Amino acid sequence: MKSIKNLKLTRPSKAEVSKWEVVRLYGGKAFPILCLALVSLLASCSHKTTIVKPAARKGIVSIPFAEAADKVRPAKLSEIADSVAYLPLETCDSSFIRSTYLDFMNRYIYGDRKVFNWKGKYLCTIGHSGQGPGEDGIRMIAITDDAFYSLGDKLVKYDTTGVYAGLETRYMNEYESPVVCPLEVTNAGNKHIAIFTGDTLYFFNSDLNIVKAERVVPPWPERTMELNRQIVRDYFTDYDDSVLFYNYANDTIYRLLDNSVSPRWVMDLGKEKLPLKYVLGDENRIFIATFNAYEGRPGADYYKLTDNKIHVHAVYETPDFLIIEWRRFRDYAELRHLAPLPYQTAYYNKRTGQCVAVKGGDGFIDDLGVLGHFRPLGTHGDYMIRAYWPFELRKDADSLQHIGKTVDPHLVQMLDTIHDDSNPVLVMVHLKMQKKL
Repeated sequence: MKSIKNLKLTRPSKAEVSKWEVVRLYGGKAFPILCLALVSLLASCSHKTTIVKPAARKGIVSIPFAEAADKVRPAKLSEIADSVAYLPLETCDSSFIRSTYLDFMNRYIYGDRKVFNWKGKYLCTIGHSGQGPGEDGIRMIAITDDAFYSLGDKLVKYDTTGVYAGLETRYMNEYESPVVCPLEVTNAGNKHIAIFTGDTLYFFNSDLNIVKAERVVPPWPERTMELNRQIVRDYFTDYDDSVLFYNYANDTIYRLLDNSVSPRWVMDLGKEKLPLKYVLGDENRIFIATFNAYEGRPGADYYKLTDNKIHVHAVYETPDFLIIEWRRFRDYAELRHLAPLPYQTAYYNKRTGQCVAVKGGDGFIDDLGVLGHFRPLGTHGDYMIRAYWPFELRKDADSLQHIGKTVDPHLVQMLDTIHDDSNPVLVMVHLKMQKKL
């Protein structure tokens, strides 16, 4: 395997940082090109690190999100959806999963090492826990045409049945690898994968060699391996044959395909944007500010500048909509004896340009199904999706029947075929086809 020891990033001057911050992605006409010096690579490592520059306005659609967030309103599912379907994941001795937080990928549903297809059928389990060859504490996976890849303490390759393919690499040691502090992994085309580290996208081929690196945040004089982990939840989300990448530094939504990064939308957060220095600054300083506030000491300006700013967690795409998960930021609320602010849902109509922020942390008012409210945690095709335990759905259905309301007969029939301790059920809300104005 090729060596990657000598890839290092230079530390910029404060002037470079100021220049990047002054010109916003969605304001002004000039967009500075950031320069990043590279130390010479070893002869066996020939890839280069490039810069993902702020996108010019031309061809990039601006989403007026700050305006929508200031006008949150209740929204019924029937505004953008027309029906609800239910998909139980197969339950057998090998397929039990422990959480309803699942990854909804183009071809598969993934959770707790288990892989299911979009008919709910259990396909395989990826690898095993441990510290030996092919073993790892998997945090997330990426899937290409001919392999699965797991990201944990190391990057491991498996075949499409979940069996160790004999390839793995460690990258956590900053003295041996540039890929320190990896946050998420995804596919990048049919044969490659990408890892995001907080400031750089690293593209790997099927032999687990780095073939390309693109820095996606401005050069920063206080660069640290521990970025503010509370800033973003999902950097990558699958859509069709590509992947969306949300860049929290410039609030741009990029499309990853075939080792390329191209901007598609920019979230206009206006004055509601989190200050960049607190997104990229030293995590230890944030902790100090937290404890200063907790103990009543001065020095907590961090909170004055970040409280109630807009924090985008994830962006999911469908043919006609972007579904946006977001909240008002309130860092370390419990330590400050404050209530944490809830996650909320918004949608952007790609055809009409309408952006709506749904009021409250419960999401849409469910006037189509039995849930009362619905806050999606993913999409697939024309569907918004969230997973529930069977007993949760049964409780909601029983409550409606008890007060004489009609319950979807398809749900009643499905619940009669599974047990309360079965695997989760996907509630799939079908979105209406939109007409372009």
